[in-house]
Amino acid sequence: MFPFIDVFGIFKLPLYGLFAVLGFSAAFLIVYIRCRVRNLNTTTYTNFALICISGGFAGAFLLKPIIEFPTLFTDFDRYIKYFGELVFYGGFIGGVAGGFIFIKLVKLPFWTVVDLVAPAIPLGHAFGRIGCFFGGCCYGKIVPEDCLFGVHYPHDAITNVPNDVAVLALPLIEACFNLLLVFIILIVERRVKFPGLGLLIYAFGYSIGRFILEFFRGDVLRGVYSGISTSQIISIIVFLFTIVLMIFSIKRYRKAMNE
Repeated sequence: MFPFIDVFGIFKLPLYGLFAVLGFSAAFLIVYIRCRVRNLNTTTYTNFALICISGGFAGAFLLKPIIEFPTLFTDFDRYIKYFGELVFYGGFIGGVAGGFIFIKLVKLPFWTVVDLVAPAIPLGHAFGRIGCFFGGCCYGKIVPEDCLFGVHYPHDAITNVPNDVAVLALPLIEACFNLLLVFIILIVERRVKFPGLGLLIYAFGYSIGRFILEFFRGDVLRGVYSGISTSQIISIIVFLFTIVLMIFSIKRYRKAMNE
């Protein structure tokens, strides 16, 4: 694995940060392309995408410190380190919050926006998980040496990932899972015209997938309560909220069709 790449011998570029930027760029690009295809105002909707990205970055940066706030009074040095950890679900919450505020202020059609950005979320996240793989975070449990999906990290990995054993390449597995969600959304939305379907597919699929994948995580310093991680708790909340939203959306859609 390569946490850094040497750029012309001048400086070392962290691949985690590089792929995070690539993820945000990919999300922005797909929103722009979908705007052009749908003949939407590219300036307005790309501004929306930028607000979501900004909110997402802020949320990813702040979720861990918020969750671990009690640590501020017991272990200040440890608490400060939480500000360097980016958490996807925090980014998701921050991006949704920023986007919702922008929709209300500019008075954009809610479901048009939801359909527009649905595939951008898993696409950007896939790049981010590749960055996690190179950076040595979010790694999987220790696996047998002959495991097809096992990898060894170098001793200069930037996290406390085990160096002398094979660990599951979980970030790459999750990246592939996110790309699968992108393709599912793009395929289904071409065949089924249902407002918000893309986001419902993503939230439903990812919450289930993330809940399962968390059992294979090997990094223990991510918040675990009675055997359930912070991300699994959020996955359960997202799953239940998606079910409620799905029921509401179906009823609203049927009512509109009958009018």
